[in-house]
Amino acid sequence: MPPKQSAQVAKLPKKKAKAGAILSGISRGGASEADVGSMVNIIGGPSASLFNFLPDPDIIAAASPVLPYHTVTHNLSSPPVAVGTFCHFCCDHADSPHKHECVNCGAIVCEQSVPRSSGCIFLQSVEGPENEFRCPMCSRLGDGKDKPLRYAFIGFGRRKKVKMVWPMAIINLNLDSLKDDFLARTVTLEAENQYRNFDENLFTSTLHMRGGAQVSESKKLAPGVEFVNRNTKAGFPPNIFLVVDTHSDEYTGMLQHTGGHAGGSSTTITEILVAYLGKEFLQAMQGSSKLARSDKTVVQTINGNTPWCELTAGVRGGWRGVLMVSCGPAIRVSHHFEAVKALVQRNIVDFVIGFGGSGTLPSMVAGAVRSFIMEIGVFGRTDIWPAVCDMLASSNDFLDYTTAVVVFAQTVDGQRVVECRQIGKDVMGVRAFGYEFKSCPTLGCQPAPADMHVYNNGPKVRLRCLKCQWRSGSIRTDADNKHFKRVNKMLAPHLFWHHFPPSIDLQNFFVELTTGDDAQPHQGKGTKGADKKGKSKRQANLAMDIQEDSEMEVYRPDELSMRKTRPRTPLSLDAKDTLMKYLYTGKGNGHATTSGKRAAGTVLLEQPITSFSIPTVNAECVMDETVQSITFRPPEEVDIIDIESGEAVPTCRVPVLEHKKFIGYIPLPKRYLAVWLELSYQIVVYMNIWRLWAEEEEKARRQAQKEKAGILRRNTGTQVVQHMLARLLTILELVSFTHDADASGQLIVDTLNEWKIRSSRDWFDIPYEQVPAKDHKYLNADPIRLENRVLFEGDWNIDDDGKALLLPPEDLAEWFDGEIDGLEEMFHETLKPQALAALKSQDYYFQTQYDPKAKLLARWHEGHEPRPCFWSAKLWDWMASGNSLWIKPIDFLYYVLKEDPQYTAPEEFMQDVHALFNIVAGRPDLPLIRGLAMQLWFGEMTWREFVDHLMKNHLHLKQAVSVTKEQKDPNNVFDTFEARLVLEGYVRRHALNPGEPWDAKDTILWSALQRVLDKKYKPGWLWIILEVIMGKKVTEVLKAAGPWWKKRAKKNTEKAQAVVDAVENADDGAGAAGPSGPDAEMDEGNDTRMAEPDGHVEPISKGAGQSAGDAGMQEDDPMEGSGSSNPQAERNDQADQTPEAHTNARSSETDDASASQHENLTPEQRTAVAQLSDFTKDWSLDNYAAAMESSFTVEHASSVKRYVEGLRALGPFTGQDGALAALHPIFREFLQRIIAIEARKEAGRRQEDLL
Repeated sequence: MPPKQSAQVAKLPKKKAKAGAILSGISRGGASEADVGSMVNIIGGPSASLFNFLPDPDIIAAASPVLPYHTVTHNLSSPPVAVGTFCHFCCDHADSPHKHECVNCGAIVCEQSVPRSSGCIFLQSVEGPENEFRCPMCSRLGDGKDKPLRYAFIGFGRRKKVKMVWPMAIINLNLDSLKDDFLARTVTLEAENQYRNFDENLFTSTLHMRGGAQVSESKKLAPGVEFVNRNTKAGFPPNIFLVVDTHSDEYTGMLQHTGGHAGGSSTTITEILVAYLGKEFLQAMQGSSKLARSDKTVVQTINGNTPWCELTAGVRGGWRGVLMVSCGPAIRVSHHFEAVKALVQRNIVDFVIGFGGSGTLPSMVAGAVRSFIMEIGVFGRTDIWPAVCDMLASSNDFLDYTTAVVVFAQTVDGQRVVECRQIGKDVMGVRAFGYEFKSCPTLGCQPAPADMHVYNNGPKVRLRCLKCQWRSGSIRTDADNKHFKRVNKMLAPHLFWHHFPPSIDLQNFFVELTTGDDAQPHQGKGTKGADKKGKSKRQANLAMDIQEDSEMEVYRPDELSMRKTRPRTPLSLDAKDTLMKYLYTGKGNGHATTSGKRAAGTVLLEQPITSFSIPTVNAECVMDETVQSITFRPPEEVDIIDIESGEAVPTCRVPVLEHKKFIGYIPLPKRYLAVWLELSYQIVVYMNIWRLWAEEEEKARRQAQKEKAGILRRNTGTQVVQHMLARLLTILELVSFTHDADASGQLIVDTLNEWKIRSSRDWFDIPYEQVPAKDHKYLNADPIRLENRVLFEGDWNIDDDGKALLLPPEDLAEWFDGEIDGLEEMFHETLKPQALAALKSQDYYFQTQYDPKAKLLARWHEGHEPRPCFWSAKLWDWMASGNSLWIKPIDFLYYVLKEDPQYTAPEEFMQDVHALFNIVAGRPDLPLIRGLAMQLWFGEMTWREFVDHLMKNHLHLKQAVSVTKEQKDPNNVFDTFEARLVLEGYVRRHALNPGEPWDAKDTILWSALQRVLDKKYKPGWLWIILEVIMGKKVTEVLKAAGPWWKKRAKKNTEKAQAVVDAVENADDGAGAAGPSGPDAEMDEGNDTRMAEPDGHVEPISKGAGQSAGDAGMQEDDPMEGSGSSNPQAERNDQADQTPEAHTNARSSETDDASASQHENLTPEQRTAVAQLSDFTKDWSLDNYAAAMESSFTVEHASSVKRYVEGLRALGPFTGQDGALAALHPIFREFLQRIIAIEARKEAGRRQEDLL
């Protein structure tokens, strides 16, 4: 609810609206009301709308019966409705025995019945049985394709379409003053010709529109209602076509239904359909479509194949269309065009075809109208757009004088999307690309279409303004461009289509193209147009000038099933690159005007509201745990970096909490801060009032009191849903960056603009079509600008008592957390009596929105799934640093995975992935993208593979690059972002089953690592994996891997040099310098090998006393690389060598030396050695683990556990050669832990002695 302030306005009622009634949802605050002059008089309610008679299409879809999935073979019993059998090649009627069915594709081919008669197969030339018959096309496929046909084929060579006399109804709505009914007669005659011998499948009726005749004329459709219902019940839902032939008003575009050329009454197409078709026929239409769209019938051929074309009710029946033929701009004026488009958006009809020329005569377009009806109803061309294109490619003479506009619905990714397109003919010297351009960059020049001359030079075209002599640059007409696409490149290269209504960019196509020497004003005339300043100023205001035109803005299909389509201009890629710049309040002051009927100083919207995107809610809220699961904190004012200038600019962001835990932000342009707070306040105040009325209803003792409290609770609850839905749609627009930007660089949030306007005018209870024409000035004005406040609030007439509650308090602490200070006291003292009084005595301001028959939307607040893609803190920081998602999407993903704090749950990463594609992709394949991200998260896919897949299949951005800010260490091949993700994924996969032992041979891990680096680095990877298994952090291990690898290389080099020196010394007679005997055997033992996951063995040197950190390299110092610094390390050097000395049969140490070393061991070390010795006897890891756990005290329990897990990761052990060497690094690590613990205990004892 907006801030409502009283103003001294003439003729306002003396009695004022009450705040209590407004906040209880039963009153408006001003004099505004809806009145469109309906022909249908409903006492006690607003004017009738087509949508009042029909249930919501979402409800229809939910209630539609789903027929069981079944299969129909080629042998069908006699259907209840005969739709005829026609040849699939020549479309002639075919009866047995003179028709043949292809066993492979189901095509029907006719045969001559008598010599020299029509037929595609020569009389009695078919050889072989019917169950082997193949049509000419199938005969040329598969086995026997080179054999001659088994019959003489004399017909057409290809099958293209199938004729069926499917039940069809044609309703002609003609203005009575037209007299001749030319269009209706030609359409009816063509239909009767196609349905000869099947006239029971055709219903036609012509209704004449004249003053007061709607009731009597609609009664003529009683047989039509019976026709539609009868065939629908029989399983053959009819196709229904409504042909409207009348005039349209020159200014409003509405259709004339009374009078003649001299004048008459006009109204919208929806009003005409309601008045003349009647409720029963409209509902029969809806039932026919519902049955057809829910049909699941599957047809198979004799061989069990799928037929070459679909002939079921789901494809051939239930189509509804409107064809409007009017001499006037019925399709070109925004007010009426939105009513036309709503017919398709609300699933009342499947398509509407109109004509955009200023003069359209029935004789010009009659051929196109009847051809299109026959193509859909008789020949089954139910894919609307290709059918229109094919028809116009072969017959388009009428496009010399007019254009065709097609509004149709199509299914994209399972969603019903409405498209609006206009087809025009490129006429040399008259129309370029079939469009009438009238944009001129010269200051002060406003040419009419006749003033813009078209010049053709071969395949190029340019414009020249005859008023100022401006000349444009040239554009080729033999190729598609960003605005105009050819309908058929081969058959009709001169036909072009574009989205309708035309965008501002399209209207300025030649103006924007004009640069440099390509376009200059003619010398000697119009020199003012050559002035650069004037031209720049003209271009800055060009958008507003065009809004004064009869042309309209661009259409964009809606992105949410709950949203109505809003005409808007999508941002170009260049604009999106600098979109962060538009997040702050620009310096532009808007455009003030004093022309026309607008108030002086009114600041206009560059894109006026031409439809409502916030659905009207008529159902009460239902509270559950999800309503309050998502909450918001007060907006924060922060600075971001402008991409272009690199300077810091201010903007806002809204922190988002889920169950009181921060989950992200909502970007909010600073100029909308006050409106966002106002919307938030309305939700809080209505929710509190709803709760108070619920309490009143519960504690009421008298039934009358309970009923009144219930009425007020339900109406208040409706307002809660209405405003929460508006906030949800606002959030979806903000987080997806589907914004427009005006000429001054200010971001336009369409949903907030609409909410502010409708809230200010109390228009949430009416559709766009019912906004009075005199009130369209509000739809053109910017509701955010303070200059327009008087315009929007000047006629509010509200009593001062309680009025303060309509405004959000300046101190957010008084209301933002959901409780309003002092509300309960004011409710009982003021608001409650006001609301009950207004309910008892319904005054001038009485207005309700609740409807007991309405159903609550499935998604109306932020807690419903799917949740909005809120911006994470990392996304905000990355964007605020001056980065562009449209150029560096991969760098963003790298940033969120690389920067601290690290993500610990896949949902955190998924939030960023979803937010990225929600912004840069129109309709992303989120399940597939999520699957890829999960593979990356768990290390099943490398970073490089992930990036390649996204760039190739999902990120269709022309300027996008895959480079990141990663800076690799040239001295450490292991420490890379890609390796880190693989290893962290390995750790995450193990965390899914923490009770399971580590697997150092994990095939997923090793497969990914081999795709990251060459196989020669296997020893390094093994060391890294063992360190990770021991519990060390992945990033720390990768940093240490580089020095470790260098140390290993150095030791291997020194060992090789020692061998060379030993050989040289032996040649010189100094053999003592090199190892011999048992020592030589020990050196050979150092070349033990460890099995790798792929089944191969990798040579890894194992010197006495190596740690896991030294696996794969020769060590002279048994403690080097261990990472231990305890004081007992030096005196236990030999003890660390004991396991191998105690168990390895190839040890170079004598028994006496071993005994001497054994005496120097601590009791814990001797226990470890003894248990290892027992383990080597039976190699039973379970027995070994149990013995170790029982042999050591509690302080060693964690060390024992890690040691056993490491063994299980390397196991199983079979006692083969190399098994002991494989476990030696882990055993040495275990001994070092024992040493450290014993050292701490010894230090403690010494401290106690000193004390």
